[in-house]
Amino acid sequence: MIALVTITFTQISFAQDSKVAPRKVATTKATPPSPEQRAERRAAHIKKQLMLSDEQYNQVREAALKIETTKNKDIKERNKNGEKFEAELKNILNPEQMEKYEAMKSQRKEQTKERIEQRRNEEKMKSEGSQEDKKDESKD
Repeated sequence: MIALVTITFTQISFAQDSKVAPRKVATTKATPPSPEQRAERRAAHIKKQLMLSDEQYNQVREAALKIETTKNKDIKERNKNGEKFEAELKNILNPEQMEKYEAMKSQRKEQTKERIEQRRNEEKMKSEGSQEDKKDESKD
């Protein structure tokens, strides 16, 4: 019985294609969202996750709008803006909500790290595969 289950699962796992599907590339460029749209989306997400009151939501939206309108490509400036937003949130949110927000932030950082690692591994596998193909071609 155990052998039958093992064989079945082995066959199923080999039947699955191990190659990752290529990413879909957008053929048309969408216009990026405006600062107001980004602030609205950010505030709506925080409201949903932390169950903000309408007053808190409006305050978060205003704080997000300040940050979104001053977005800068300079990493130091972006970090300062993020710190300003965090400081404003501390004044808006209650301690329980702030704790949940910090947990959300940690989870988002972890997910980002995982995606970066996954992309690096995919690129590494791709480059190793293309190098092996070149070696095989040179042997022929």
